[in-house]
Amino acid sequence: MTHEPNTPLSERELEVLRLLATGATNKEIAGKLVISPNTVKVHLRNIYAKIEVASRTEASMWAVQHGVLDLGLRADEKRDGEEPLSPESSLAEEASPSRRAQRTPFVWVAVSLMLLLALTSGLLLRRALSESTPAPAEASQSAAEEPPSRWQSAAALPKPAWNMAAGVYDGRIYLFGGQNAEGLTGHTLRYDPAADTWEDLPDKPTPVDEAPAALLGEKIYLPGGKLASGEVTAALEIYDPRQNTWTEGAPLPAPRSAVALAAFEGRLYLFGGWDGNAYAAETWAYDPQEDAWETLTPLTVPRAYALAVTTDNGIHLLGGENAAGPLALHEIYAPAREGSAEGPWRTDVPLPQVVARPLGGNVANLVYLFSPEAERTQGWVFTENSDAWNPLDTPPVPLDAGAAVAPVGAYLHFLGGERGQHWTYQAVYIVSIPAIQR
Repeated sequence: MTHEPNTPLSERELEVLRLLATGATNKEIAGKLVISPNTVKVHLRNIYAKIEVASRTEASMWAVQHGVLDLGLRADEKRDGEEPLSPESSLAEEASPSRRAQRTPFVWVAVSLMLLLALTSGLLLRRALSESTPAPAEASQSAAEEPPSRWQSAAALPKPAWNMAAGVYDGRIYLFGGQNAEGLTGHTLRYDPAADTWEDLPDKPTPVDEAPAALLGEKIYLPGGKLASGEVTAALEIYDPRQNTWTEGAPLPAPRSAVALAAFEGRLYLFGGWDGNAYAAETWAYDPQEDAWETLTPLTVPRAYALAVTTDNGIHLLGGENAAGPLALHEIYAPAREGSAEGPWRTDVPLPQVVARPLGGNVANLVYLFSPEAERTQGWVFTENSDAWNPLDTPPVPLDAGAAVAPVGAYLHFLGGERGQHWTYQAVYIVSIPAIQR
């Protein structure tokens, strides 16, 4: 997103500030930007000095007031009496000088209070967000009194495709490869939620499907996948959204498709998958600085098509399938416990049902899971503070098991499938808290 011309911060300092304003720790910021925690501390000292603040809360408020913080609102959201807002003209951008000239001071009291509450009441916020299923409307209520649907349609893919890899960078969604009516493709697309439009980009060098994607630093990594011949590849291809170019990285230790992939604290973690003949149980980690893979503690059971979701507590590995059939298994992998007596794996609350090919992701540090079925899609949200799976609103139509999922701001985007659909689920509502200035 853009920032004010007189912002005294460098591009790297703005990146650090944006992450800080979301509540990320120094360690999490270091992981996302692929820098050391000490470097983060240096950036923060420089940021505090330049913008003349003394704390993380003050820096976060400064970020809101100067249009640095992107809350990821949808293009079709609007406020009473105003034109629809794009993500770039969300609450954060409303802090620009032109907007401030049109607003009363009361708005900034509300904004500051909202941010302060979000920063200091994280547990309460998460608990509120976890209550994702609206209560049934009373029979006497009119349709106008019912809450708006969390599910909305968005611009469909230019051409139906499925089994694509999805990555998110700078608030935009990137889709890679997969299958379409003509067969396997290396097609690369970019979706801009602000404009609700699609754009063609340079093709992925090796067309594959059943490959994952993950953002690490400022590059999107795509390891493995299944080739047109049906064989499985070990290739690692890396897309740079800033340069719009492709490069190669160190190949996987062995060919894999249908793996679970997650980025955590500056490294990629790859779990299980299909090796071309059998379900796999290996865990591998990739270090982008060394361009090398490391073999770690394997899964408790082999599985493919599982979903990996990163939260503050580690990497949740959900569902999938193996030779015994679909799984309801829910485990958490903690990289910091590699080599310890207790080991990095622990079992958590099982899924509400077996889910062979789960869809989902992380929004507001909550784990969202959807089970695509032919007749009906069921969804749940997992709250770590209560160790429970809570049901979500059912989508208007069943989601396709071949869809790609991309979290952007407050939304989960479900993209593609044989029907080429594009649905969004609003996982989080941004609510302004009014304040009275005396």
